[in-house]
Amino acid sequence: MAPSSASSGSALAAFIPLLIIGLIPAFLFKSIAKRKGRNQWLWFLAGFFPYGWVAGIWLASLPDKLFVEDVRILVAELQKFDLARKGSQPSSKQSIIQDTWRCSCGRINSIDESNCPVCGLKRDYLLAKKTPIKKSSIDTRIQ
Repeated sequence: MAPSSASSGSALAAFIPLLIIGLIPAFLFKSIAKRKGRNQWLWFLAGFFPYGWVAGIWLASLPDKLFVEDVRILVAELQKFDLARKGSQPSSKQSIIQDTWRCSCGRINSIDESNCPVCGLKRDYLLAKKTPIKKSSIDTRIQ
């Protein structure tokens, strides 16, 4: 009887420090998981494994679940107002495009300006050179 009790006592003496060493990261990971909105008991068990610290560092780097859900809800609400996604364009943008002309330097000028204020190029020269828009239609809009 003495040898069996001695071997069980030494096994218990070796197990108790390991249990205490495992409980410290287990409770630490459980509290981090609770704060992040994750499964608490899964991370509690990860604290007992030898490489659980790697998982704990990864857990600490994860974003809060509530924050991620709030962002998803906001994105879904903003997509309802996205006009380009639905294929339509606001009418104010169309009127701005119709009442302007683009110079070769890249500046967008009002239809009333005959010369570009940046490079000095004439609007009529661009129209004669490129001719995507009829000059007569621009002259009728000016008058």
